[in-house]
Amino acid sequence: MTVPQLFALDGAFATFTLTVLSLEMLMVVVISWLLFTKHRSFRAISSGILLGFWPAVALVAIATPAPGVGMVIGSTFIPWVLSCAVWVTYLQRSRRVRVTFENCIVIESRQPDASPSTLPVKSLSLKLDQPMSKQMPVSSSTPISHAGPASEEDHWATAMAELETGQRRPGLWAKAFAESEGDETKAKVAYLKSRVQQLLDAYSADRDR
Repeated sequence: MTVPQLFALDGAFATFTLTVLSLEMLMVVVISWLLFTKHRSFRAISSGILLGFWPAVALVAIATPAPGVGMVIGSTFIPWVLSCAVWVTYLQRSRRVRVTFENCIVIESRQPDASPSTLPVKSLSLKLDQPMSKQMPVSSSTPISHAGPASEEDHWATAMAELETGQRRPGLWAKAFAESEGDETKAKVAYLKSRVQQLLDAYSADRDR
């Protein structure tokens, strides 16, 4: 049966079928638009649409009673439940979806030197579209403070914080800028490398005392 023939049908069952097809088309259009525009509410809206589709079809069936409609509703319930169990769970749990549409990463951290089973898990949400200085304020004059010895990653974070906050070392920045022949991107890279090396040397010297 072609689409024009379907629209030409009369009766309650034809009305029910056309209404359900219209709802499916609307669902596909909305989710596709959210997907291609990378809308920040993609997860919430798409999950709501998927969860609400079968109840909406059931309401249409109640509004347009016809022979065979009840069987259609009953036969589509289990596939709808399975579909929601897979896709809604994926949308809510996937880190890739969260990063793509919300620019957000959830990091789970635990306190050192303690049993994982007895410690609460802390969730830290980092917005990737914000400067690092706004996400994690760091002093530019000293390395990040940790319970244990400073790591190389701490020194990189300190150097990056200096760049983000504009509190970089003037002499070191001038050298990096000159060696990069005025290319600011290359100058930032050179500054980070030189500054991290400085911090590593200073840390090694303090540790040897």
